[in-house]
Amino acid sequence: MTTYEQGSNGPQVADIHRRLRELGYDAPSGDQYDEQTAAAIREFQEARGLYVDGRCGRETWGALLESAWKLGDRLLYLRSPMVRGDDVEELQHRLNALGFDAGREDGMFGPRTLAGLREFQRNAGIAVDGICGPATLVLLRRLGTLAAGSIARVRELEAFHSLAAANNALRVCIFAVRAMSVVADVVSRRLSEHGAEVLLDVDWSDEHESAEVANQFDADLGLALRVGEHPGFVCRSYGNARTRSAVGSLLAHSIVEEFAILVPVGTAAIGTNTMLRATRMPTVVCEFPATDVERLRDEAAIAGSALVAGLQRALASAVR
Repeated sequence: MTTYEQGSNGPQVADIHRRLRELGYDAPSGDQYDEQTAAAIREFQEARGLYVDGRCGRETWGALLESAWKLGDRLLYLRSPMVRGDDVEELQHRLNALGFDAGREDGMFGPRTLAGLREFQRNAGIAVDGICGPATLVLLRRLGTLAAGSIARVRELEAFHSLAAANNALRVCIFAVRAMSVVADVVSRRLSEHGAEVLLDVDWSDEHESAEVANQFDADLGLALRVGEHPGFVCRSYGNARTRSAVGSLLAHSIVEEFAILVPVGTAAIGTNTMLRATRMPTVVCEFPATDVERLRDEAAIAGSALVAGLQRALASAVR
């Protein structure tokens, strides 16, 4: 897909403006991608936990499309490619809250969501067709007030606890942009010294492909390193306005605490970018401030060791 940025124009830009305004953002009405457009896109990206650059590329455009769907707007069922949208995320949230495991609330209707939906239909005594239509929605909304908490969150924590307690060799995927490759090399070596099996890619560019690689590798943990636009160090784990990855959040906070020795201004944040969303394992994306990249490369041994220490701290806390 074409990436739209300041200076772009045409009907696609006008459509971007329309979608932003419908979501409540202050976007112009013409077909010129100007500074006001970039500001609205940045605000949207920040709110959705996307990489903030003020440009509308494949990921931001996809998020704009998905944000328009509300539960009940369309039938939801398993198909290829998977149905994606805020309506799917709400369905997952409602099922999980009622105790029917629909997997991570990532807005993608996959096999776990299908299983949770079918189990709900079976227990509700309605047709078990795996389709979220009017009859299913009526019962979901009627029972919504009974929701106690997310079963997906509980199972995620239980799985991570078992992983940490087993003391088996971890399988870890590490992806890094070229600017952070020397730090990624250190992380890979340190983890390997501790018995981990590491898959390393130091020319990271495509989040969709990388997520698929990590899933095929059947990794236990995922770590991605890139340069961000924020003035401080940001470590993102999967999350949105409704839910977040409990394990990812633990990893992010632990890494930020360890990394504070190098970049004092650090934040653990949630995000919905493809890398965090499409990987099946707990994953964090570390965004390093551009002003510190050269220094961090020079201090790669310290930076890499801090990242590994953060991962180890999270694992240690999981078995207490």
